[in-house]
Amino acid sequence: MDSLRANSFATRAATHRGFVPASPRQECEHGHGGPKPERPWRLLEYGWPFLVSTAFFWALGFGLLLAPSQQAWAQEPTGTTSSAAARQPRQDDEQLVLLNTGMVLHGQATREPDLWTVRSGRGSIIRLEVHQVDIVAENFDHLLEQLHARTGREQVSQRFKIVRLCMKHERFEEARKELEWLEQDGADAATIGQLRQILEATERLALTRHEREEASAGATPSPAGTVDSTHATNTSATRQDDAEPEQFVSIDSEAFGAFVVRIQPPLLVGCAAARCHGPQGVEGFHLERLELGATPTRRMSEANYREVQRWALQAEEGESLVDWAMRSHGGSRERAWRQDESKTSELRAWLEWVRRLERQRLVETGGPNADGGIRQASYRPDAEATGSPAGGSADDPYDPRVFNQYRELREQLRRGGLALPPQSELPREEPVQEPATDPSGARPAFSPRRLDMPITPRPTTPGEPR
Repeated sequence: MDSLRANSFATRAATHRGFVPASPRQECEHGHGGPKPERPWRLLEYGWPFLVSTAFFWALGFGLLLAPSQQAWAQEPTGTTSSAAARQPRQDDEQLVLLNTGMVLHGQATREPDLWTVRSGRGSIIRLEVHQVDIVAENFDHLLEQLHARTGREQVSQRFKIVRLCMKHERFEEARKELEWLEQDGADAATIGQLRQILEATERLALTRHEREEASAGATPSPAGTVDSTHATNTSATRQDDAEPEQFVSIDSEAFGAFVVRIQPPLLVGCAAARCHGPQGVEGFHLERLELGATPTRRMSEANYREVQRWALQAEEGESLVDWAMRSHGGSRERAWRQDESKTSELRAWLEWVRRLERQRLVETGGPNADGGIRQASYRPDAEATGSPAGGSADDPYDPRVFNQYRELREQLRRGGLALPPQSELPREEPVQEPATDPSGARPAFSPRRLDMPITPRPTTPGEPR
């Protein structure tokens, strides 16, 4: 008991002084019963998280410092010595960016590691992924060179795409040569014939558009270097085959505003497809349009205004634009407007109203001229259709008065709880079978009236015929 008590006291004293007696196993390993020696890497065992975090932050900071220089090196093209100059967009002219969808963008293209940036002249910026861009060229000739270099002789479909691209950019000679080469290589004759028809129609449209632009500028230079006075005085649009009368090309501000807001949008959506009534159409009615997403321009809207005006005035019964659009026609043999009947009825009512109130008819003046030629046909208002005496001045079919009358009619129908159903007939007109003027010949006493509108007496003076 005394020995056990002495050993316990010695153990507690050694522990208090920091000395722990070795176990029998430790005595066998170390050869003595002394304390376990201190390991030199004990600091690493407890301090490794601090060392790892310190190394990570050092590496992160070093990488951020090197990132701008690596990006500049990646953007620097081969053969250049200044990466800053390579990053600057070209300022002299625009580039052409051909997308995989076939669309061509105009602007200054800049390559970044994972995308392209195209800056247009209007200040807009378009960002594209790398896989969306097919070719970046300095001009259209450079674009054609790259397309021809990568297109084999047996790739007929790709060569047809080159033809359509040339027509779209008004490179008609290149398109014609490519069609001749395709014909020599035995390509599909039907496709070649169709493309030739589209080429001729597109070329005519381009020529007409250029003539309109020259006429609107106020003067057209003659081959001798002088200004032709006939073109200098004619500031309206002209057709390629024959000149249109002045009333067909005049533009009224209020009428033009109504056309842009109410008439042009459904025409562009439903009719201005490329091969229907768009740039590549072969029919007699053509609409101008821009690329998808582009803002309509004044020149485009004016050209469409004149085209709709020409067709609306010359259309026969049942041949208006809405009549054609509401029945199957064209290559697709489908109706152009088949989803929204409310807009269709509104456009039908508008066109029918204009055609009924201000219809123009082609009247032959008759007889040959003194030089033996045939007199040209002239347009004058029909007395029964317009309610004005024969030989009077022709009213503008897009006169604001017509729009105001149409608006008043719609307001009356709306107040009465009525609506214009599809294919509805507007109020009919019947001329009164009486003398058109009073005995003094001062002014008309009678005019066509609508049968379904109330008759309001007008004030008269004593002795005036009623």
